[in-house]
Amino acid sequence: MFNRRLVRIKVLQALYAHMSAYADTEESATGESGLPFTLGKGVGEAGAVTRSLLELERSLQAYIDLQHTMVHLLLELRRANRKRIDLQKSRYLRSGLEPSENFVNNRVLQQYAANESIRAYAKQRNVAWPGAEDFVWYLFTTLEKESFFDDYLELKTPSFSDDAAVVSAIYEWLQALEIPQLADDQLDEQRTIYAWALSSTIFYYADLDSALDDLLEETGGMHDLDSADVEIVPCTIKEDLRTFALTLLKKTIEQHENNLQTIIPFLRNWDPSRVAFMDLLILLMGLAEALNFPEIPIPVTINEYIELARSFSTKSSPQFVNGVLDSMLKQLGEEGIIVKKERKKGERRAK
Repeated sequence: MFNRRLVRIKVLQALYAHMSAYADTEESATGESGLPFTLGKGVGEAGAVTRSLLELERSLQAYIDLQHTMVHLLLELRRANRKRIDLQKSRYLRSGLEPSENFVNNRVLQQYAANESIRAYAKQRNVAWPGAEDFVWYLFTTLEKESFFDDYLELKTPSFSDDAAVVSAIYEWLQALEIPQLADDQLDEQRTIYAWALSSTIFYYADLDSALDDLLEETGGMHDLDSADVEIVPCTIKEDLRTFALTLLKKTIEQHENNLQTIIPFLRNWDPSRVAFMDLLILLMGLAEALNFPEIPIPVTINEYIELARSFSTKSSPQFVNGVLDSMLKQLGEEGIIVKKERKKGERRAK
């Protein structure tokens, strides 16, 4: 789901790209702080910050593009199934059998195809699959060999739940599937769907798991006879999430010098010369969030940045980030430097 956790991941990716352009990680770069790298001049230069903010916005929009692209992939698989049926009809009719049309009549896919927002988004953002007939056809012929798909085709009268279940199963199948790369009309080297994503854009590669997981969740929330004007897949980023993302990146970059000086004393129980560059960025982000978003409780911030460390840094990073953030934010809170809003009774806690 497009929430603050996903936004933090995207901000961290943008921050890493921005800071890496100014970081010196050579052994000779160790400065007075004892850290094994330094950040050169220009980190907070207005033009550079603006470019990184624009890149972050592109990344946010690319996530929605990817979800719609995957929806259209299933519609292309449905079209390939119709082609298969047309090829098989004469043979099946001679034997007195009819090819199964369960998938082409799948009600989830029918809703995708008829949905106004999905159709408008495809036209506006060009997220369909033009010129990918060979790729889609190979993908479909691979899908045909899967037992879960064959079992679905054998159903006499599939329910809407059956239709939704096979769509969900295909999303899960895509996450694990190895498919060949099509080059010069040859099926040559093996690759996964993630390599296709990487060949499209680095954003797709980083987001594919989350995007498919979101589609699984969204499919589970669909109902038979949903109106065509119901937004099945998000088409825009909620303004509060967009503001959170841009503000967090901007503040982390602009305040990095002062925040770095705040962080360094709390490294006394750790060896600064072994601090990973990614860990420092996570600490800078966590501190910037704690300072600039009074509605987000400190325990939430600490937990979220431990998860970032677990996903994007070293094996020992979660413990390190937890130890530094916990002691630092606690002290800054006691000193009145970090002030949090009190939640009203019944108010949902910000994450």
